[in-house]
Amino acid sequence: MEKSLLDLNDDCLIEIFKYLSLVETFNLMDICNARLSNIARQRISTIKKLNIRVREFHNLNSKQLKIIGENLNDLTISAGYSIPAHVVLNILQPICEGAAVSGKMSAFALNYIFIDKAYSQCIAKVASNLQKLNLNNCQLTDELLTELLRICCNLVELQILAGNACGVELSHCRI
Repeated sequence: MEKSLLDLNDDCLIEIFKYLSLVETFNLMDICNARLSNIARQRISTIKKLNIRVREFHNLNSKQLKIIGENLNDLTISAGYSIPAHVVLNILQPICEGAAVSGKMSAFALNYIFIDKAYSQCIAKVASNLQKLNLNNCQLTDELLTELLRICCNLVELQILAGNACGVELSHCRI
């Protein structure tokens, strides 16, 4: 008697899916079997913390990134000053849109980025729920920092270390 993957109960399948990468899990969501698609979605919903290194990040589309964002509590994106802003924003914008819908994100970190108005607008989508904001090794102006801090009404922890070539001086921030 032949056995199939579909003969396993949902709990077993969820355990198996934990060993799959994000890309593999999303590929399963795209197949025609509704049961496997639902289990793949359940597996993705268990991802609460995501650490993205832009240079190593897999190509996911904006719909997939938005689904990830809907479930995240904690996001860290490390880019690098040489990576074009549009590459980082193509990842960040849909994640923040998804996170804004759920309102679950409480910790957010951007590292090694020149923060401009576009980045600030992405952060603003999730800012009201943030308890931790980490902008280590980012370059941003006093005005952008002030703007962000004004809308981070639940902020408990702010990290800004090194790389602030634009002259961030917390004494200049007026909140």
